[in-house]
Amino acid sequence: MRDSTVMSAVLVNPSTIAGEWLEPGRPTLDGDSSRRLLVEIPTSFTDMQVRRPELALAWRMTTRTIFQTYFARGFRAVDFFLAREAGRGQYLLARHPDS
Repeated sequence: MRDSTVMSAVLVNPSTIAGEWLEPGRPTLDGDSSRRLLVEIPTSFTDMQVRRPELALAWRMTTRTIFQTYFARGFRAVDFFLAREAGRGQYLLARHPDS
């Protein structure tokens, strides 16, 4: 069960549904005021690589930018949440209070 600090985490890349696939949302890279952030990913990435390689590449580039940006600012991936029925997963990023 998620506690209140997780529930208040900011989703930095809300995706949109496009047919059977999720498309990556435009990332918010100025979430420094939050101590916890969520990064959304699709659960069917391997299938997406085969059937929609351009979309898989868009996801890869978007999440790479997000992770590189926030890791450089002191955030770390501390948990992962899976909503298989929704086709989504979310990484929880947290920043140490001293960062």
